Amino acid sequence: MTLQSRRYKKLDLTVETMAYYPKVPFFRFLSVCEQVLTSNDELVPLAWTGVSADANPIPGFRAWYRLIGDGTHAPTFNAAFKQKDGSGSYDSTLYAVNLIKMWYDGVDYWYEILHQA
Repeated sequence: MTLQSRRYKKLDLTVETMAYYPKVPFFRFLSVCEQVLTSNDELVPLAWTGVSADANPIPGFRAWYRLIGDGTHAPTFNAAFKQKDGSGSYDSTLYAVNLIKMWYDGVDYWYEILHQA
């Protein structure tokens, strides 16, 4: 299954399907991507550049990454991220689907790994 790229806008909250990028944005209401992970990427919050308020992380905004195992590689999480209690671990098994939910609460960046049954 491949995610379709669409952009939804309602009440100034943008939900966008985007290309996979290890720098996770928290300036859209919801960012979603899908990728077969073929390298040991470090996931890191996208830093605000100070150029535009549009790129400033906003409390409550989140990202869902659907990362599919290639049998070898797994992501790591930058020290800025905290793991939610009860989170699963990444399954790098070939074709395993890992749903990674990440959010910013205004102070900390959080992640939780869920698995599709």
